[in-house]
Order: sequence, then C-alpha cells, then structure tokens
Amino acid sequence: MQVLILHGWPQFEIGNYFLTKYFEDKGFITYTPNLFIDKEIFSAQNILNKILSISGGKNIDLIVGISLGGLVEPFIAKEYPKAKLIFISSGPYLKSKTKTFNYLISFANSKIGSSVLPLMIKMPNLFFRLLFKLANPFKGDKKNKKIYEKDMVSNIESIKRIPIKKEIEILKFVNETNNSDLLKKLTNKSLIFNGENDVLMGKNRGKKLNQLLPNSKLLVTDGSHFDSFTYDNLKQIDSFLN
Repeated sequence: MQVLILHGWPQFEIGNYFLTKYFEDKGFITYTPNLFIDKEIFSAQNILNKILSISGGKNIDLIVGISLGGLVEPFIAKEYPKAKLIFISSGPYLKSKTKTFNYLISFANSKIGSSVLPLMIKMPNLFFRLLFKLANPFKGDKKNKKIYEKDMVSNIESIKRIPIKKEIEILKFVNETNNSDLLKKLTNKSLIFNGENDVLMGKNRGKKLNQLLPNSKLLVTDGSHFDSFTYDNLKQIDSFLN
C-alpha cells in the first residue's frame, strides 16, 4: 500500500510524526514530501507534478492532508480516484473564527504586508508568541496547555526556516483557494477529522467538507488545531482502511 501525507503549515518535517510511523510500522510505502523547498512556485499543479515524480507513476492508495495539506489534497485526489482520503484539521477553504488570524493573513498577502514580511520574520520570538496566541488562542482542556505551548514553539521555529518567497507564495495560495466545486466531483471514500475547539479549521469547516464530499464521514474530536487528531484516533484509521 502506498500512502501520501501532505503536511501543513508551517511544520514541514513529519518523518517522525506518529501517523507516519503508524503507516511505516504496517509496512506501507509512505511519502512525506517537503512542499516548501522546491524552486517552483507553491501551487497545486506543481505539487501534483512532484507527487507523480516521486511515486514513479505508481498508484497511491491513501492520501492524508493536514491543515494546509488538506487544501492541496483535492487537486491530488482527482488524479487518484481510487485512493482513500483523510482530512485532518482542514476544510474546503481557509476561514478562521478569530478576526486577528484572518486580518494577519489578509495583511501579509497585501503589497504592504509582503514588503514588511521579511522584517517581521526577524522579530524576536516573544513577538511571534504574542501574535500566535492572538491568532490561534488556546481553547479546551487545560491539561493540554503545555502541548499547545510546545506546538507553538515548533511552529515559530518552522516559520523562520521557510524562505520568505515561499511564505508569500503560500499566503497567495490559501487566499485564493476554494475547493468547493472540486470536492463535489470527488467520489473517493473519505474520513474527516476536525476539532471542536479548533479556531482555525474547526468543525464548521469539517461539516462543509462532509457536505461537499459525497462519500465521506466526519469525526469531530474535542481537540484544537494542533490536537484534533491524536493517538486515540488511530483505531478509526484502522477501521477506515479495512
């Protein structure tokens, strides 16, 4: 079985991600391409070309899209109509519950925002932590607060490692992408995970995905964006694959 995992933003190194290990332990051939390193512009078509190249033209049986990866996933899925699909913390388009996040994305995608983005990236981590908490505030069980804080640190580190040019391309992509029409045409068997407390890609985005994908099932967990899918959900993956 061949599995493709499309990572989210900004964390792009998912070789040690527990879901990656889960598939590898089952003996599946697992592809986890870094979507942010190519010289080509960040676009669905260029990513598809990369997938076709690394898979050597072989069929892909399962495609997993995490957050941003879930926005790319439908473009890949249309080339693999027999593949099963898993969407994690994603939706047909990006729209956050927090006005701060929506404003930051819109501003960063503007001409002024693009020009000051290189300066913003160089700001101290304390500045990033403040923006992160405003754009993606913690919700849910307080016992997960430390996990949220750890994830925030990883996100900030990853943001600073992505080239500015690539960041601008990603921003343009998420601002322009609405997969509603494309999703209606996909007949792939699909499983959707969204978190009740996710303010970035919450259950409303998952419900919309579920409505648009004719052969899909939605599972709403009690998590946030960083933990809408956990080890406990692997049993649902087992059932889905079988």
